Amino acid sequence: MKAMVLDNWVKNWGSNLKIREVPVPAIASDEALVRVDWCGVGGTTSNFMKGLLASGAGILPRIPGHEVTGTVEKVGKDVRDFSPGDKVAVYFYLFCGRCFQCLAGRENLCENFAGFVGIHTDGGYAEMIKVPSRNLFRLPGSLDMRSSTVISDAVGTPYHIARERAKIVEGEHVAIIGAAGGVGIHMVQMAKLFRSVVTGVDIGHDRLTVVSTAGAEFTADASEKGWENNIFEFTGGKGADVVIDFVGSEGSVHSGISILSRRGRFVEMAMLPEQRIVVENRKVILSELSIMGSRYCTRQDIAESIKLVNDGKIKPIISEECELEAVENLHERIDERRIVGRGVVKLH
Repeated sequence: MKAMVLDNWVKNWGSNLKIREVPVPAIASDEALVRVDWCGVGGTTSNFMKGLLASGAGILPRIPGHEVTGTVEKVGKDVRDFSPGDKVAVYFYLFCGRCFQCLAGRENLCENFAGFVGIHTDGGYAEMIKVPSRNLFRLPGSLDMRSSTVISDAVGTPYHIARERAKIVEGEHVAIIGAAGGVGIHMVQMAKLFRSVVTGVDIGHDRLTVVSTAGAEFTADASEKGWENNIFEFTGGKGADVVIDFVGSEGSVHSGISILSRRGRFVEMAMLPEQRIVVENRKVILSELSIMGSRYCTRQDIAESIKLVNDGKIKPIISEECELEAVENLHERIDERRIVGRGVVKLH
């Protein structure tokens, strides 16, 4: 089968991924072999390819990609819930399904976490992928496979943030930093679904226009000096009840915390090891601020997200697609912030 293989960490985009013929994966008794129809292309995979998410022996060479939709080709002898021909999406985390956290429905916090699809096991930039059957979600026939690539990450993650972490309440002001990105643009829609008033923060008129179209009542251009003051003006001097940061830079963290209201919640989403969250203790105490992270999503979050997309309550935003051989160019465009929403690669 054809696959794009990463041999070395990316220093400069260009020709790091190599197209090769590789063997079709052999499956274990609890696994399924899935023919990949589409795979989402996003910043998490870019960061992995640059060596920011995992390193060490056994990681490379690797076939990246985790936002897979496809068709079950074959199942192991112990698999009962799926059959060949089923249309499925893939859960990103390799969880055990047996520990306390998994049994409590928090697979994203699995105590026996075995890594990520497309990082610790070969992923979706290939014609076939093997995964444990517990990592699969059946997709309804009314959903097209291309649009469904966003569900298992770019919709499920915002749903987890809104419901479990930020606990967004109707009427609250929610500011989203990096609002035009692949996850951010769906976070705008999710925050609106939770009946909040949304401010989208990004860079550039064209990107912010799309953010407004997605539902944001107000936008702020982070390239403009003093943009934080515009947030206070929009909120009547109060600030944002919730700030969700998808950028993770020193500047985005500092600005995001600075625009919080009293009892505000700051949610950091960019998992970059060299970055630190620095905030004055006095400010945290006197304003009763909450500073937190949010880790991917649970299987229930994805099940709910599938329903939200199927019911038309969340609209997948995909701005570009490519063939397998051109996927690295798509990563470069995402890194350069030239893409709004998600990109996808077509396999079949």
